[in-house]
Amino acid sequence: MQTERSTVSSDNDAAAGAPAEANAVSTSKEQKTVSLALYDFDPDAASQDALVDGTLTRDGSCLYIDTPNDGRKLLVLPKTLSSWDGANEKLVFMEKSYPLGSSVTFAGGEARNAQLNSIAQPPKPECDRTAAWYVAGFLIPE
Repeated sequence: MQTERSTVSSDNDAAAGAPAEANAVSTSKEQKTVSLALYDFDPDAASQDALVDGTLTRDGSCLYIDTPNDGRKLLVLPKTLSSWDGANEKLVFMEKSYPLGSSVTFAGGEARNAQLNSIAQPPKPECDRTAAWYVAGFLIPE
């Protein structure tokens, strides 16, 4: 059985000098690398408090929320509160895990045709930037 290597990291790991081997996971499945688009979140600043409901999806190395009425939106997440668990294909946000395909509700705000190059970790060029959702929190179901 042939094994592929799948990297579980953000681009910040390389910049911080973290060894790539420390972020590698052996898997016999297809590669599960997601490069999260991250921004510097300031909890004391004015918050974006709109809500978006949808399904967590991935297209290549890009993470989206697919909404029933507005299509998909690229997720832009707070840098210090977010990570990708490639071994289990889950977004980890504020210590809560969201597997691909799960229904999610995120607080935040939308940017259309966003220029995302100046954020902490911009999305990969292949990511659809037509609509981006800046995540500021999540909704806890009652």
